[in-house]
Amino acid sequence: MHCCQAHKSVFPNNRLPRFFYIGGLFAILATYTPTLLYCASNIEIETKPSIHKMVEGAGNMTYASYLIHFPLQLLIVLVFSEVALRNRTTG
Repeated sequence: MHCCQAHKSVFPNNRLPRFFYIGGLFAILATYTPTLLYCASNIEIETKPSIHKMVEGAGNMTYASYLIHFPLQLLIVLVFSEVALRNRTTG
């Protein structure tokens, strides 16, 4: 007897639910997208210095925005969690 045949499936008709297939697609995208971006980043593209400065400036601004917004979002989540916890214990 095969090891997988030793137990009965919890899924009807031995078919996985749809979200497993969607999750599989996510796993493929999460694996291949960074790899493709890494491979594409090694390509040298000749541009004018002015365009290079604009793209570099945009990249620096988006990173700075991330550095500002992530701690603020985390703080908001923590504050709302604390308020909800206090309401649950008092109400």
